Amino acid sequence: MKGGIDFDGVERELIQPALATLGVSGRTSAPLFSGGNIQTDMFESLLSADVVLADVSIENANVFYELGLAHALRQKRTILISGLREGMPLDLELIGPYLRYDPAKPSASVPELFNLLQKVLQSDRIDSPVYMLLPGLRAPQASPVPPDFRSELDDASKSRDLGHLRLLSQEIRSFHWVAAAAKQVGDVQLDALDLSGARETLEYLLSIDASNADAHLRLATIYQRLQEPRRSDEAIRSALGSLEPKSRARAEAYALLGRNAKARWQEAWRSRSNDESREAALRSHQLLEAYEHYLAAYREDLNSYYGGLNALALGTILRELAEALPDVWEEMFDGEAEAAYRLATLRKQVDSIVGGLALSLDVANSQQEPDGWLQMSMAEFELLTSERPARVAERYRRAASGASPFAVESARSQVAIYHDLGLRSENARSALQALGGESTRAPPARLATVQKALLFVGHAIDAPGRATPRFPAHLETSARALIQQAVLEEVANDVHGYIGVAGGSSGGDILFHEVCELMRVTTRICLALPLTDYVDFDFSHTGVRWEMRLRELISRNAYQVFAGSAKLPGWLRSNAGYDFWGRETLWRYHTAAAVGDVTVIALWDGKDGAAADLVRMAKERGAKVIVLHTDRIFGTAA
Repeated sequence: MKGGIDFDGVERELIQPALATLGVSGRTSAPLFSGGNIQTDMFESLLSADVVLADVSIENANVFYELGLAHALRQKRTILISGLREGMPLDLELIGPYLRYDPAKPSASVPELFNLLQKVLQSDRIDSPVYMLLPGLRAPQASPVPPDFRSELDDASKSRDLGHLRLLSQEIRSFHWVAAAAKQVGDVQLDALDLSGARETLEYLLSIDASNADAHLRLATIYQRLQEPRRSDEAIRSALGSLEPKSRARAEAYALLGRNAKARWQEAWRSRSNDESREAALRSHQLLEAYEHYLAAYREDLNSYYGGLNALALGTILRELAEALPDVWEEMFDGEAEAAYRLATLRKQVDSIVGGLALSLDVANSQQEPDGWLQMSMAEFELLTSERPARVAERYRRAASGASPFAVESARSQVAIYHDLGLRSENARSALQALGGESTRAPPARLATVQKALLFVGHAIDAPGRATPRFPAHLETSARALIQQAVLEEVANDVHGYIGVAGGSSGGDILFHEVCELMRVTTRICLALPLTDYVDFDFSHTGVRWEMRLRELISRNAYQVFAGSAKLPGWLRSNAGYDFWGRETLWRYHTAAAVGDVTVIALWDGKDGAAADLVRMAKERGAKVIVLHTDRIFGTAA
């Protein structure tokens, strides 16, 4: 109680209910002050928060200092509230959005604060006096992600633990630095080719920061790979709306639009016969659209040879098809004169690209370390501009010797376009031979069918003398039969379409792995700790027989380890709603989700605990849940 106002009550009865109604989490800055010194965490909070609330009811130096920093660091979304009607330290009406509440009954102002918060969050209006007086001033950007979080993210990335990455994506959402962390997690997931995981992370980031251009561009790539071209285009256009002119990011955005249009263009003619494919390729409006997008990318950044090379490639294809099929070209325009003008303009554009691109490639080659993609690009430039097939073949052989298999296959697919359309024929044939084969005319490969995961969670064998039995040792045979029946009914005849995921504890986990192995279902063994530590923890009361069974399973199956010690990391302790073992259980869920659709088999007594958290999460996410109620089946209910 200060100045006659119970500020804890104001937070409890007014601020938190309004935030909860809006679906926003928040906290006060009081814990951030220590010994009169402002912690770095407070600066980071002010920079990264979606909205800042300042209660200026009394003359509190800390509050006014934070308010001044908020107005200096943030352009908008700083709201002032007060429980006083007169004798105010500040004139609220002169300093942006404000609310007066009744300190005797703060809850009465919840609807009013909710409406104000909603209005402010939806508006881009600048409310900081500093930024209103200095319109050219730019707000600083912060990266407040804790070092130990970044270290854990790096470890998960190096081990390619997709389940761990997905777990981190969920856990960061209660922290004020979530936006910066979500971008980092999403980037790592995309690099690890966990497309659905990266999609979920980046879509969440956009839900709290709709103008994040980087997130839009990464999602555009993800949507394109997931065969959702319309959503990919929408994401790119959203990014373009917030990117600075003549920036590398804008060049990337236009190049992504070009790639999407190019993919649709190939679908328009790839399935046609040889006689029909050239005409279908020229008639498709996506060819001109893709060319113009790539040309726009190159004009945004002349150092971006990727956009320039694709503009040259598609411009060359368009020009040579128009010259080979003049009647078709003329039909695409309003008469012979317009068709001739458009072709002449195209020729000039293509010639100008050649000169600029030669310089861009030369600069890149002189400044970069040897790079397979760059060498392949230089080989394709030779194919498009040279009349010496032997020289083209030598360029591709040299590039292929230092390139990854993926880069070689990508180059081969591009050369196949010229070959299949009968363009640059001698050069294309020589290039294909140098790359190891002829064209297949096959359309781009679709993503492989997503597998399904069987996730087991269940009780370990009871320790001797357990007060309330859950899984007595003598019921092992009964438990095995129940697990086997559940697995059999789920996988039916599609054993190769499933992967089993479970821990390694004595009892349910080991039985599940053994049952799956018997039924030829591949499993992954997820250990909370390194094997030696895990054995010391879990097998102390069950004897060497269960330990040997686990070691035999590990000798025949893949296994992965979650952490080096049974404690929560420092960055998570203040906001964690569970202990280490609960976290490890959720890691196993996300490990299964990274495989595909999840079915949970729970050998469980139905009581609260880690299994309950996992079952709840699975149901919320639409997973199928099969519960084997141990208290009913084993007759162990108290």
